[in-house]
Amino acid sequence: MRQKVYVKKGMKLDIHTGHREFDRHCVDVSSCAAMGAAQFGGVVRSISESESGQHYDLYSWFSDIPDYIRQIAKKYADANSGIMLHTFHHHGEHGKIEHGCVIVKNHKILAKIYAGPTKKSDNIIDVVAEYLGDCDDNTKYHWAYSVPLGRRIKPSPVV
Repeated sequence: MRQKVYVKKGMKLDIHTGHREFDRHCVDVSSCAAMGAAQFGGVVRSISESESGQHYDLYSWFSDIPDYIRQIAKKYADANSGIMLHTFHHHGEHGKIEHGCVIVKNHKILAKIYAGPTKKSDNIIDVVAEYLGDCDDNTKYHWAYSVPLGRRIKPSPVV
């Protein structure tokens, strides 16, 4: 995991993703449940831990994520253990721009989901993942692409 360095003025994370607008909005990258200008993260409980026996958290807390990402998260939140799902975005002149998600369990990166409109979005996910946990040979990578108008994410082959 990468150590966090903060800018003294304003106590903002000194992050360099190659995307100036995202870097300006990103105050911190939290490995716990978080809600910020550039990150939303929370626990997705396992089916055995939820009251309804379904992945309720994916539909209540993460109501605005595309169904494709929700399906990937379900694969990792298995019957007996939950995960942390972190989504990264910023708000630009055309509204909210999604860059992707990172799925973490016990400070291990289980998956990175690249969902942004440009290569800079991929760089964002790679950099923020370093603050959330460690990648290993078991880390999975998923690519989705967004259509710039409407930010609709379409699935592509899962690698």
